[in-house]
Amino acid sequence: MPIAVRFRACSFSFDLRTPSKRKRNKREPTSIGASPGHPREHRSAAFYVARGRSQLMTFAAGFAMQQQPPLPIQDGQVIPLWTGSAPGALGSAETDIPTLTVFLPRTMAANTPAVIVCPGGGYVSLAANHEGRQVASYLNSLGIAAFVLRYRLGPRYHHPVELGDAQRAIRMLRSKATEWRLDSAKNRDYVKWKAFRFF
Repeated sequence: MPIAVRFRACSFSFDLRTPSKRKRNKREPTSIGASPGHPREHRSAAFYVARGRSQLMTFAAGFAMQQQPPLPIQDGQVIPLWTGSAPGALGSAETDIPTLTVFLPRTMAANTPAVIVCPGGGYVSLAANHEGRQVASYLNSLGIAAFVLRYRLGPRYHHPVELGDAQRAIRMLRSKATEWRLDSAKNRDYVKWKAFRFF
């Protein structure tokens, strides 16, 4: 005849009989972690080992991301294409200095896709808002880093100066791809004005 031993301490009770030998309470969980009224099937030790391993890998991945060096560029940063005067520059005013304005997505993981945005304007002006900032913001929502190009304009500058500024921007992103966590493998062999350039 099986012997049933029950311990009572405060409001908790423990029954040493096996589940098949005792009458199950409707509100009693069938396994550790089950909530009253919602019994779970018994889970083996292998299940908990696998779950612990998964949690450990998730923690390790998060820790590795925290250990990454800080990104050398920031959202909204304006980067000159040349450290000194640009080739063929006719002065040192803002219109004589071609730049890239950085627009970063919320997360900058390694190999983030990047696009150079060249606003239109017929080489005499820049549609920097609706063909620059707004386009960059949309690309950011897709997880793409955007760099809006401010190139030199006429009538002060003439072709091929504008094209040279765009080519310089492409070379800059390619050379900084690893440092800036950009995906240099997604290259294209064309530049289309008023559109985008996957460097």
